[in-house]
Amino acid sequence: FTNVDDASKQITLLCENALLDDEFRSEVYLICSNDTRKLRSFVEEIKILTKSSSRLVYGEYQPDNVVSLDPSTYKTSKATGGFISETTFGQVVSRIIDNYKNGIYD
Repeated sequence: FTNVDDASKQITLLCENALLDDEFRSEVYLICSNDTRKLRSFVEEIKILTKSSSRLVYGEYQPDNVVSLDPSTYKTSKATGGFISETTFGQVVSRIIDNYKNGIYD
């Protein structure tokens, strides 16, 4: 999960760094956050935040099909002066819920 505001700040900081360092321009940087967990965890957090009484049903776990999406934020963090993210997944979901309740759909 990466919040769009955090991603745009990362990109801005990386672009500022690129203007100062010619070697920087030939590197690859991940735009990501440190919030890497199984999809199930995100779904369960949404259920709690929405106060849903829905029953969640998950498919069978198949370890042969597991893909790791665990990015390293070290290089990006170093290039952005330590910035990776400020906004949690829960904060974003709560904002969406509040906007929906207030008739604001963004």
